[in-house]
Amino acid sequence: KAGDPQRSDQQIVLVFKALSHPFRLELLRQLSGEEACVCNLVERTGRPQPYVSQQMSVLRHAGLVSTWRERQQIHYQVNQDRLQQALSLAAEVGGAAGVTDAQHNDSPGA
Repeated sequence: KAGDPQRSDQQIVLVFKALSHPFRLELLRQLSGEEACVCNLVERTGRPQPYVSQQMSVLRHAGLVSTWRERQQIHYQVNQDRLQQALSLAAEVGGAAGVTDAQHNDSPGA
């Protein structure tokens, strides 16, 4: 259902879970400004192909990478729009938390 806040929250959770894994962050760095197939990422990271594929699947499911097929290979590229949305939300939440912390520190008895 479009505009459903619960669905939106679930998508946000998927994105932040995907970003919370150090190797998935490494994969996003590897894809920064370019595209690559799993075979390239395996070579660059030294990790086994099934592991890289599994982690890329998490990133794809969260919408952080887009894919396209060329013959037998699936190519990945960072979805800049989705990544920017996540970073903006993190800044927004962080800013709200900062205001809340400041309010608690200024309250009587703090």
